[in-house]
Amino acid sequence: MPDAFMATLQLYLDRSAEAPLFLDLYMDESERHIHISERTSPALDLLLIHTLRWRSFRCIANFIILETPLSLPLLEDLTLGYRGDEGDIYFCFEAAPKLRALEIDDHVSDPREQ
Repeated sequence: MPDAFMATLQLYLDRSAEAPLFLDLYMDESERHIHISERTSPALDLLLIHTLRWRSFRCIANFIILETPLSLPLLEDLTLGYRGDEGDIYFCFEAAPKLRALEIDDHVSDPREQ
């Protein structure tokens, strides 16, 4: 991932201080059969440090994001699109006591094809 992108993301997170985060992510891993522990996503790793601030999270991925539950005390809106062939990407979002809106699509199309 380019250093300029990571620097911009870090600057945004720093400047937003403790403000709630509204995130839209598209993650496409070309090697679907690599175990999650072998994947590297510096941007996702950085965002995972701030899960306590997530208010809205919308994500399309073709791989399992995380194998452990997240603490999401502010999360109100969750949209997940999973383009993978196996696994469960949903259980890591179970600790969201303020969740009010949930949208799940197991067979979303690639947004680059639209």
